[in-house]
Amino acid sequence: MTLRNSFRTYTSALVLATFLALACPLDAQTQPETQPEVVFHVQMLQAERAAGDKLAGERTSKSTADFYSNETITAHILRDTSDVPSLVSGESSRNTVEVLGAPKLSTRNGREVGFLVGSRKEIPTEPDPLASGRRTLDEPAADLPERDFGLQLNLRPIVLPNGLIRVRVRPQVTSVNFADSTLRKGRYVPSLVTRQLDATYDVKPGQTIALTGLFDNQTAQQLTRSGGVANEGLLKQVLDKRTAKPNTNLVLLITPEIVEGEGK
Repeated sequence: MTLRNSFRTYTSALVLATFLALACPLDAQTQPETQPEVVFHVQMLQAERAAGDKLAGERTSKSTADFYSNETITAHILRDTSDVPSLVSGESSRNTVEVLGAPKLSTRNGREVGFLVGSRKEIPTEPDPLASGRRTLDEPAADLPERDFGLQLNLRPIVLPNGLIRVRVRPQVTSVNFADSTLRKGRYVPSLVTRQLDATYDVKPGQTIALTGLFDNQTAQQLTRSGGVANEGLLKQVLDKRTAKPNTNLVLLITPEIVEGEGK
């Protein structure tokens, strides 16, 4: 190849590179596509059994999972969600439903978000009556790990091309069972009891998923012995109200929506 031909080839390549750079700026080439934001509106309700069933409404589908209990946690999509606000308001005025909280959870498409009703503590223990140097009830052993006790709710949204939101719903209730414990360094260490569900639903923005069956009587009793967790915050309200009114249930109403054009 002659020097003249080499110069022509170099010049053509330089012109082409300049054209591509102008047509596709570097920022446009490297900037990732903005993921949509999904906001979950969650209502936590303490409802008398009949009112809770009314709020849960007619379901389109049902999925249950049962671990260490005869009762199940149930999640289902409400067939008609347009009347949910008025139903909650009406039942509240009749004192059959009490709104305990209404957290709003924001996340990006595909990212999990959640909250804990309870607290993270070391596994509680009870003293061996035959051991010397007895400590107080529920005092944790120094070398035991921490666990999340109470209700943990995790949600993971995926926005589908058809506009629906695929929501993975993972509630989990963790407590302790001293009836099944092991003796360790003069302390009785209880087994952990977990009731959980893992379900996935395709819902329209604004459509509501209802969660029921989160606390049964046995779980409520076990949580009162989970290292003082039942004496704190919102979980204390839930358990106190269930004790005062045994025919009440905790109902969670979860409503996702897509927020367009907002970056973080």
